[in-house]
Amino acid sequence: DVYSFAMICSKILSKEDPFDDVHEIKKILKRIKKGERPKLPSNCDDLNELIQECWRLNLLHRPKFANICKRLELLKKKRYLVGISVENAPYFRASKNNFLSKYRIVANT
Repeated sequence: DVYSFAMICSKILSKEDPFDDVHEIKKILKRIKKGERPKLPSNCDDLNELIQECWRLNLLHRPKFANICKRLELLKKKRYLVGISVENAPYFRASKNNFLSKYRIVANT
């Protein structure tokens, strides 16, 4: 889900596990409900903004994956995501029911 995506991004950027100092799920959930989030590096503001939107407490205020993918493509064009290939990544398009509706598969030749 979108929240998990944000946590994975924060781990990749910070090179640290989120809430590494806590090993009980109840304590982690308590910290999340208080609004605590992992620290993000200060050198990628646009990506940080996207991540912060993805881990909002209110599910309705989180972006949809179709929007996330579009924004990541824009970041790649701005040269923020240099060296990351999305050729074989799933293709997400918006649909009436907001479910994943189509995959795009590109063969490496």
